[in-house]
Formats: sequence, C-alpha cells, structure tokens
Amino acid sequence: MGAILSIDVESQDVEQFFSDLADRATTGVPDFLGFVGQDMVAAFRANIDAESGGPDFPGWAELSESRVKQREKHGLGGEHPMLKGETGDLYSHFTFAVSGASVSAGLDGEVPYAAVHDLGEGVQPQRANVWIDDPRVDGWIEVLAQLLVEGTPVAA
Repeated sequence: MGAILSIDVESQDVEQFFSDLADRATTGVPDFLGFVGQDMVAAFRANIDAESGGPDFPGWAELSESRVKQREKHGLGGEHPMLKGETGDLYSHFTFAVSGASVSAGLDGEVPYAAVHDLGEGVQPQRANVWIDDPRVDGWIEVLAQLLVEGTPVAA
C-alpha cells in the first residue's frame, strides 16, 4: 500500500511566487537558451585553443610530419595551434540555434572538414572539439535556477 502526502497552502505569497515563477519561465527561458548557446560556442572555441579532447575523448594526436612542414611553409607555426589554419574558418563557423524550448550548437556545415576533425575519419585522427564538460553544465543549471527562483536576469 502506498502513501500520499498532500499539503494545501492557502497563501497569497505562495500563489504569487508560483505565478511569478511561471511568468519567468515563459519570458526568461528564451534568453537563457541564447546564453547557453553562446556559451557552448565559446566552449568549442576554447577546446580548440586548449587542443583538448576533453574528459570523454582521446587526447589529440600530434600533427603528421608532412602537415607540420606544410604549416611551416605557410607561416602557421608548425605544430601548434593545430586547428587554427590559414583562414580561421573553423572558429567562424561555430553557431547555435534556439528553437522552442531547446538549443543546439555546433558547426554550421559550411566547412565540411570540421566534422572530420571532430569525429576522425580514415587517416585523420579524431580531434574532438565539440564537447561540454560537467562543471559548465552545472553552471547553466545554477543560472537557470537563479532566473526561475530569484528572477535574476540572464547575462548576455
């Protein structure tokens, strides 16, 4: 046999709190999702800067000797920074989109080689850069809680 606990609160303050909470969820969540999208893009760029595969991916393989020589020939510093090429295309093609109650972020598809780096393919080793770590997600949850419970606006 189960038990049900029911608490009825007849309080103007409690009713107002839940009314305000519902209003903030309706009006503030799109701004929150935009904040998360911008932060995801910043994280992906930081992953490239750190040349990091992240906690769930293998570390980045070093560039091949032939690629190092090619980069040196073009004045790109030889081995590092690895994925910052001649044009900076990879950085400029990270994007995000908010749709309803969700946000997605990644590469816009305009630079097809980007997925090859992120996933690895053929002789190209995986250099995962489109990932988010748990502490960053925890930070988003804190921002959302402050928005909903306290009404703190989301910083752009």
